[in-house]
Amino acid sequence: MRTRVGGMALATGLAVTAAWADLPRLEDGRRLAAGGGDLDVGTYSAPTVADWNNDGRKDLVVGMHEGTGKIALFLNQGADFAPEFNAYTYIESAGVDITTGSGG
Repeated sequence: MRTRVGGMALATGLAVTAAWADLPRLEDGRRLAAGGGDLDVGTYSAPTVADWNNDGRKDLVVGMHEGTGKIALFLNQGADFAPEFNAYTYIESAGVDITTGSGG
């Protein structure tokens, strides 16, 4: 079936059904480690993944709430499928830690 919306034809029906035919399969979760223990960034943290240092590995960038509001950087020393993180460093600009304004 086709539906016209403002001059654009949208295909619906069979195409939508086919898109959901192969649902993703998720594996069991596992804890990430950093510095020899479980990676713990506290509550109300805001993690994201990015290749921060352009080495081809996914690093972890975390906006931290508890006490500091700073942004922590965990550089991945392993592979994307088996990440290995050391202790974090705070992200700085002009020698000053960047904060999110949500600490404390």
